[in-house]
Amino acid sequence: MRPRIKPVLVNSLVCVISIVVAISIAEGVLRLLSYPKERPLQTSHPSDFQETRENVEFLYDFSTNSQGLRYREVPLEKAPDSRRIFVVGDSFTEGQGVRMGERFTDILEDSFSRPDRPVLFINGGLSGTDPIQYGRLFFDKGLKYHPDALLVCIFANDLAGMPDIAPTRRPATTRNKDRLLGPARSAWPRVFTAVATMRARRELGHRTATSDFVADVSREAERRAIPQKRIAAWKHSLPDDLVAAVNRGAFTGSILSNGLLYPEYWTDSIDVFSTTAQTKWVIMTKVLSEIVDQARNDGVEVAFVFVPSYFQYDPESHEASNPTVRAGTLVKRRWLSEETQIEKRLASWTKQSNVPFLDLTPTFRRAIEHEHDLNWKLDGHWTPKGHRVAAQAMMEWLSSGRAFSFIGSS
Repeated sequence: MRPRIKPVLVNSLVCVISIVVAISIAEGVLRLLSYPKERPLQTSHPSDFQETRENVEFLYDFSTNSQGLRYREVPLEKAPDSRRIFVVGDSFTEGQGVRMGERFTDILEDSFSRPDRPVLFINGGLSGTDPIQYGRLFFDKGLKYHPDALLVCIFANDLAGMPDIAPTRRPATTRNKDRLLGPARSAWPRVFTAVATMRARRELGHRTATSDFVADVSREAERRAIPQKRIAAWKHSLPDDLVAAVNRGAFTGSILSNGLLYPEYWTDSIDVFSTTAQTKWVIMTKVLSEIVDQARNDGVEVAFVFVPSYFQYDPESHEASNPTVRAGTLVKRRWLSEETQIEKRLASWTKQSNVPFLDLTPTFRRAIEHEHDLNWKLDGHWTPKGHRVAAQAMMEWLSSGRAFSFIGSS
């Protein structure tokens, strides 16, 4: 008499077969839809994107072109009588808080262009990024425009955004996981890519959106073993109106959270003081050197501009009412008058690398003596006035021929 197969085993086998069939059908459908086998690296904004961006201090329309840049649509092929400068940087370059036409890149393009010889300053600014992303965006998107030059705008906090360890081999646990999932990934690559994409979008939503900012940051502080007394003091320091603005997506939460989670954020960025900051500096210069070398290999001239924080030139930024200061992030009044470590290091590195360099700090220190509202007081980004000040200094520098060989005579 044959042994009877247990119903549980039969049901399990049927379930497994059903799952395999369903996944195989999904893979086939994704193949018909030309879904990629691998998730492409996102180097710019989504293409042809439009939205209205609102902050407690400003409101403006945001849009991108077919390459995901906050720039008008222009042909990728360059006309023989034109010049093109691709500009990379973070939110200051992208122009957070101001409209198209008000940014320093727009002003420079209008100033240097002639009807018979346009000079395009193609804006590749990308908010919340650092030099690693600057390089990726330039090589993925910027080179498509056949630029004559690359202008790299380093903001004062770029160092803090860098990783503090160099890339290493994947841990053993990851390699073991790959051995287990490798055959399945080979059989259903598009399904794995779709799942990974959905997971990345969900994680991005968790990182960038919150309905209870204080609770979320407090939990992260507890996870980092930050004392409850310090957490309580941080909570007490927070302006209720700005917390409410963060919760509705109208203010940048990191301006407040750094005071608890990373109070040395600005001292690391500007003083390059801690061991971690010095490690990040080494990594950043390696990244910048690679960008310069590869750009030159493609026949592209390179120059750098340092964009200072308002903590380096505006005395009002150090007042207790500033949300960064109020929430506990460390800032130094001596930054208002001295040549800071980040400036010195960048000046030295660019000189050794034979790269033209402009430090905008002296320009803004002079401007603040007779100009007001160069930055949004709470958000910290340049206002239209700030962009005009930056554009005027860059215009004089570029016109002198010290940056790019082709633009002094434009």
